[in-house]
Order: sequence, then C-alpha cells, then structure tokens
Amino acid sequence: MPTRPTAPLTAQAEAHAIAQHRHRLAEIAALAPLLDQLDAFVPKLAAVGLVVWPDNLRLHHGHVGTARRFRALRLNTRGLCGESAPRWLRALLTAGFSEVTRTAGDFGLVELNHGTLRLIVDAPRDPVEAAASAAKFARRQSEAAAVAVHAVHAQVAPA
Repeated sequence: MPTRPTAPLTAQAEAHAIAQHRHRLAEIAALAPLLDQLDAFVPKLAAVGLVVWPDNLRLHHGHVGTARRFRALRLNTRGLCGESAPRWLRALLTAGFSEVTRTAGDFGLVELNHGTLRLIVDAPRDPVEAAASAAKFARRQSEAAAVAVHAVHAQVAPA
C-alpha cells in the first residue's frame, strides 16, 4: 500500500503546479523554432476566421518507419473547433502545407509539412465514411442482441 506524503495537501498542490509550469515552459522553449515558423501562417488562418490558441499547441515526437525521428508541432484542432476540424485542414493545405501521412479512424491525425515545419492536426473521418461505419456498428449490435435473445429463449424454452 502506498504511503501518503507527509506534506499538507496545499503544499503538495503548489509543488505540483510549479512542476507543471516548469515543464510547460521547457516545452515552449523547445517549441520556439516551430512557433516562429507557424507565426507566418497566423494571418492566413485569421483571414478565414481561425485562431491559433497557445494552449492548443504541444510538442510532438514522432517517427516515420522504424528509424527516423522528428519533432513536430501538434495543433489540437478538435478542441478548438469541434465539427470544423476539416476547415482547419483545408485552410492549412490552402496556405501551402502538404499532407505527409494520415492515420485512420474516427479520431485520426494528419501530418502536414511546409519546408522544415511539421504540423500534426486532427483529421476526423469523412462524414460519409463515418455514417457507413456507424451503420455497420449498429448492424453488428443488432445482430449480437438477436443472438443473445435467441440464447435466452433457448434456455427458458420447455424441453
């Protein structure tokens, strides 16, 4: 069983907040070169009504294949705009970024590249594909429910 630290909770909370602050400042220092490059695109994004909030920027360590590691700027567009994540993607592609990779799924990510700036943004599934996936899931659920009902009837049916 873990032992409880002896410091009062207020002191523990303050120490934790200071550690988080220190970590975020170190992350911002590491992000500085990437943020400087992204600054050039802020007016283009603002022109289409998109605002980059600093809280939605993180450092992303990734890899391509098995050996190549890279640093990228993670822009959480899902939290910024909910349903308009595709709008962010279109705006960045229009601004000159090119798509490098895309992960599949409802909460996929797209890696974009512009010169030496790598940007990772949200890429929700295409609405048609999402609807087809939801219909398939509903069909499987319905089939599973029918099998369960059949099994229950088989157990209760008189012999």
